[in-house]
Amino acid sequence: MHLSINFLLVLFASAFLLTNSHLVYKKYYPETTIERLYVPESESRWKVKSEDYIPNDYTACPSNWQCDPDNPKGIKFNEIDGELDRRTFVKKKYKIGPDGRPLNPKGKTGISGRGALAYWGPNHAMMTIISRGKGNKEYYVMRSNRTTSVDAPFLIEYVKKPMLQVFPPTLYQIVIGDMKEIFPEAAILEALEKFYKESSIIYQGYYTDQKNTDNAWSELTILEIDDPSKEYFNVVEAKRVTLPETGEEVIFQWEELPEEQVERKIKEIIKKSDRTTGEKMLHRMRRAKIYFQKQGIHGLLPMLNDFVSNSIGLTGVAVTIASFG
Repeated sequence: MHLSINFLLVLFASAFLLTNSHLVYKKYYPETTIERLYVPESESRWKVKSEDYIPNDYTACPSNWQCDPDNPKGIKFNEIDGELDRRTFVKKKYKIGPDGRPLNPKGKTGISGRGALAYWGPNHAMMTIISRGKGNKEYYVMRSNRTTSVDAPFLIEYVKKPMLQVFPPTLYQIVIGDMKEIFPEAAILEALEKFYKESSIIYQGYYTDQKNTDNAWSELTILEIDDPSKEYFNVVEAKRVTLPETGEEVIFQWEELPEEQVERKIKEIIKKSDRTTGEKMLHRMRRAKIYFQKQGIHGLLPMLNDFVSNSIGLTGVAVTIASFG
């Protein structure tokens, strides 16, 4: 099987035909009466100086979280700082302001401080889509009575090392907990290494979160792990759990979902992330790579692998089971 040149032209052109949209934040910071300062799109970038830009400053540590100190002095930004990866997926490096605070790479948000996020700079979130079987695939989805609090039927949680982890914490505990009932530790480690190598990165970049501020922001990694032979995920059962970040009770269960529906959910999450033309193009290349793999089209895979790998710079060595969750 081969691809026509017209298909390739459409693939590349579609990335350039979309325009950037300015991020839109609500007037009040979540669960507060603190008002954001209005920022015109023409003045949103840091290089545009404005003497009138004096936003409210807000820093609060969510309950049950371990947060950075209120004073960011001494924090190692733009690098791995102990157990925490403080690098960004948005650009090579984010800038540090004269007050020692990191500057949001997407520009001014109308409020300064750390907000209700745990860390100064990037706060990395992860959404891992796991599926099993062939044909009508089953997806491990999250369901809740409070549907308005769920962005998608897939869990999004914060992680410390998005380049090494393959599951957000709650999903890791469920999957590995069930696997430990059947598999020895060596087999689980082998499975995790397989997931790490074969998982598809659907998106890595800015995450439009109303908690974002000038000095702290969320970034999201979306992974897809498929187990067509049900070698591992067949032992993962439905679970009722309480999410540690929100205290919300949810149910994880297997459901047959059309791939088109899953794709729509992904688009809903990332469509407002103010992606650059290059970021949009990279996302389409990643999706094309996944499509080619599923369709058994191998001629362009080496080129796509080189493009995607060089663009995201994946590094990291897995050592223990804990490294992946």
